[in-house]
Formats: sequence, structure tokens, C-alpha cells
Amino acid sequence: SNNDIPDLIDQVFVHTTDRNKFEDFCRVIDDDRPFMAIVFCRTKARVDKLELQMGQAGYNCKKIHSDISQTKREKIIKDFRDLKIQFLISTDLSSRGLDIGGITHIYNYDFPERLEDYVHRVGRSGRLGKEGKATSMVTEKNMAVYEEVKNL
Repeated sequence: SNNDIPDLIDQVFVHTTDRNKFEDFCRVIDDDRPFMAIVFCRTKARVDKLELQMGQAGYNCKKIHSDISQTKREKIIKDFRDLKIQFLISTDLSSRGLDIGGITHIYNYDFPERLEDYVHRVGRSGRLGKEGKATSMVTEKNMAVYEEVKNL
């Protein structure tokens, strides 16, 4: 089926609350120390907010979404490919068609609202038979989609 997650991808779910999410997320990424990671948020506003929070906390990150000019987005993606940026923070929309090798970790900072989005996001790591890890932050309001994902 279309919803096959490659076996090499290690899927981790972190149950949290909106209040504790950022702190829990930082603990996860400090533990993982990812080589190259994409972090997904639900909306552009949430991407903006997370970039600010992560930047203030000292993480090497940049954001991409549709309000950022194509030229700037291309430069950010090039810097990410060249390993000048460790965390790329994105909406689902900006990630479509992003074909970047070497992504070791995917983080769902905001759990996707649809099963297809989960499959699409997670498929960004562990490409070409390499191992990858996908970690999702799950809050109470995500439980319905989370149950679907668990049943894949």
C-alpha cells in the first residue's frame, strides 16, 4: 500500500503536553544529536515560533515555508545540504519534493493531522535503504491520528 513505512526507520513517540513540548523536544534532540534533521510544524506561524525558540536555545536551525522567498529558501536548502545547518524547520508544504540525501532524523514537533502526512514526513528519512529515525511529539489532541499511525 501507499502507507508503507520502510522497515529501516525507527519510529519513536514521545507523549507530552503543549506546556512541556519544547522542553521535552530539546531533551530528545540533545540525546539524539542528529547529523541532519527536518523538524515539522503544523503551520507557518508555528515554524516561525519554533525557529525563534530553538535559535534562542542555541541550536543551529533555519526555517522554510511559503512566505519565505524562493531565492532565500533555495539558499537555506543548499546550506542544509552542505551541512551548515543542522535542523531544518518546515511545514508539510515546503517539504514536498525536497529530495535531500543524508537526513538522519525527522521530528514531528507537531503531530501531523492526517495519516498521509505522517507517512510522507517520515519517508524523508532513511532514504535509499539507509537507516533513519522518526520521533513524534504526541499530545492529547493528536490521539486519533496517533492511533491510526500505530495501526499501520
